[in-house]
Amino acid sequence: MHYQLTIVSDGGGIWRQLPGPERPGQVVSFWFPSSPDADSLRRRVIATTAHEFQHIATALSGQPRRGRQREPDAYLAGACAQLLIEGTLARANLPGGHDPRADPFLPSAARSSAHAGSTTGAALLRFFGDADTLHINEGGRHLVQHCHETIGFPLQQ
Repeated sequence: MHYQLTIVSDGGGIWRQLPGPERPGQVVSFWFPSSPDADSLRRRVIATTAHEFQHIATALSGQPRRGRQREPDAYLAGACAQLLIEGTLARANLPGGHDPRADPFLPSAARSSAHAGSTTGAALLRFFGDADTLHINEGGRHLVQHCHETIGFPLQQ
């Protein structure tokens, strides 16, 4: 499987893949709006890519498409990837922040995903205690273990 990440400006315009030689197999593409905050953009790319690859991995493993745990597991994958790649995970970067007042305007799948993100973020707060940030070599090791036991994330070497 090949994947492509593209960062696009917020200035409008259309992004498209130009015709070219077809690569064999499946291609997964992600694109993200650019941001002047490179750290925030990097964390978003890490979390979103891990989230979507968790969906891909469960689909390729033959698990049912509509399992109740699919979205929470995908949000957990995003948080785990941030911690493992960045070495830290801030409370402020947990999934969540869904405003239920938006529910009437969202498609059912988006509403379910948003609620799963909020629920997952709230559940992960237990790993933080009083801290604002988890560090992988300190309190974060308990979250890494949880990620490994829950969704099979690799343990840090």
